[in-house]
Amino acid sequence: MRTLVFAVCSFLTVSSLCIAEDYTWDNPSGGFFGEPNNWDPNGVPGDDGGDTVRFTLPTAYTVTLDNYYNNDTLYVDGGSAVTLDIAGYEYILDYSPESSQSVVIGEYGQGSLLINNGNVFSLDVSIGQFGGSVGSLTLSGSTTQWTTLYDEGWHGVSIGEDGDATLSVLDNAQFRHGHGGSAVGAESNATVDVNGIDSEWYVDGEFDMSVWGDTMVNIANGGKIDIGKLNMASEYGSSAQINITGEDQQSELQLHADVTNSLTIGKNGMAAVRVYGSKLLNTGTMTIGENPGSSGLLEVHEKSWVDTWNSIAIGGSLDNSGGRGQLSIIDDNPGDEYGVDFTPTEAAGQFIKVWPQGTIAMDGGAIEMEYDVNMANPIILQGGTLQGNGMIWAHVENHGGLVAPWDEEDNKVLEIGYNYTQDATGTLKIAIAGRDPVSQYAHLRAVQPNYGQVSLDGILDVDLIDGFVPSYGDEFIIIAAQNISGTFSNAVSQYVFQDGSFDVIYNTDSYDSVILTHYNPEPACLHYPVADMNRDCKVNLLDFAIFAGEWLDCNLVPESYCP
Repeated sequence: MRTLVFAVCSFLTVSSLCIAEDYTWDNPSGGFFGEPNNWDPNGVPGDDGGDTVRFTLPTAYTVTLDNYYNNDTLYVDGGSAVTLDIAGYEYILDYSPESSQSVVIGEYGQGSLLINNGNVFSLDVSIGQFGGSVGSLTLSGSTTQWTTLYDEGWHGVSIGEDGDATLSVLDNAQFRHGHGGSAVGAESNATVDVNGIDSEWYVDGEFDMSVWGDTMVNIANGGKIDIGKLNMASEYGSSAQINITGEDQQSELQLHADVTNSLTIGKNGMAAVRVYGSKLLNTGTMTIGENPGSSGLLEVHEKSWVDTWNSIAIGGSLDNSGGRGQLSIIDDNPGDEYGVDFTPTEAAGQFIKVWPQGTIAMDGGAIEMEYDVNMANPIILQGGTLQGNGMIWAHVENHGGLVAPWDEEDNKVLEIGYNYTQDATGTLKIAIAGRDPVSQYAHLRAVQPNYGQVSLDGILDVDLIDGFVPSYGDEFIIIAAQNISGTFSNAVSQYVFQDGSFDVIYNTDSYDSVILTHYNPEPACLHYPVADMNRDCKVNLLDFAIFAGEWLDCNLVPESYCP
């Protein structure tokens, strides 16, 4: 019947039944929606169809539904702070002939809308529409749900279109829509809070979190955000941050679209996701710091679980280097069985790729990349950094990257459950602050049965720190493995550095090992010559071979800048 009325209205110009009216709430004390005296003009919006509802009184008040209502558009503005008590009914806003939104909260000024006790169905929603506006939408209570309608693949929501906006989903409420964005304008600021067990913000398709502006998202106390595909900090100058906080991994961020870049943390701007005692599930690929100039951080704390079902790129895309990206794993209690569990990839052929401006920093915890029994995917350092301590159930391939086992407080062991390969351009950095092999000097371990194959080339870089000076007879086991092949190019039998020299022993006892011993303050290399490619303090044919091997190489990004 409603469709028929609209069709007739498109052809008739004179019909009182076809004229949509604007109804403005006129009772600062609040009251029932269906009371004609509460409106200007006197009447009830929705009786004739095609009506617009405006709440613009600059005060706080409660409006209670006393029936099911169907209006076209809803505006909350002018300093109005409305609590809309649905009272177990349904409120539908489903037609907007003059704009793409059927709901605008904070059009030019300030507007606040609190929904409880029922369901709202609408077309597109804008919170904080124009520059200088401030809009706030709060859904509260287990019987409260807002859903954008399911025609043509769902409708969208703008949280801070050009103004500032807040979305709060509290105490078991649900907010569901098809797509959208936040902090769309450069001056726009958006805040999203999802708090309480079973409180959920659901986006079926793609969401751009911070297009040009700034967004802060907090998921707490069992709340959940479930988005198909999430782009964080889409454009240069934008910023976006998500904090997931809870206990027993109840709070959750989920990305359910099994597509390329279903989670992008820092597309062109700055973005961070921090997980505290909670859960992150991503069914597609992930990029952290995707494009040049961007910055991305994924920080995973104690008692958290991150499960991603596909490849991850840090400091670039899956195919090309990009911005600055970091994965930080922080386990404050390394002996706790509920530490940090980071589980990327689930099938053969997947990987974590760390580009030159990418870093994996571990402070305890585990990275588990096994996809079958005794089968694991690789972490590929394409010039990036792997540092810290913890357990890595993966192959580690160091192609021009830096591996640096260390922890400032305690354990200085980086343990690899599968194999480690370092090519001619890779570096292993070892810091020595004392004689204890766990707490005072760094080392790499790969001793798991059936694996533990270590292939060496490239650079060894040793630092004596905290004023420590070894004795001649001290031995430092910097690598322990099932099998070691190859040697460091700058430490075949002796390693010379700023503080002196070590003899280097490649041992083949019960475990293969690389041992530094016979420290001597002479000879020393006060600084490496510029042309010393392999950092052995001598410029010779080995350095020329490295130089010639990269002659005319170009690493400019994008590649079009290369001649």
